Amino acid sequence: MEKHHIDVPEDIYNRLLDIFKTDDVVFQWLNSKRAFFQGKAAIELVTTDVGKEKVFDLLDRLATGDMS
Repeated sequence: MEKHHIDVPEDIYNRLLDIFKTDDVVFQWLNSKRAFFQGKAAIELVTTDVGKEKVFDLLDRLATGDMS
């Protein structure tokens, strides 16, 4: 298993790990472009408060199964 350096705010990382369970899946999710983020990857958004809010919004939806 490859070790990834994941440089994101701790609150985002902890939420991701709660949902995805492993660093590998967290790394893949953070670096994958998403339509929800207008074609950007979550890693591009977590450096601003507005971006973090968008990431948390999607994570909350994933955790609750709300894909509306």
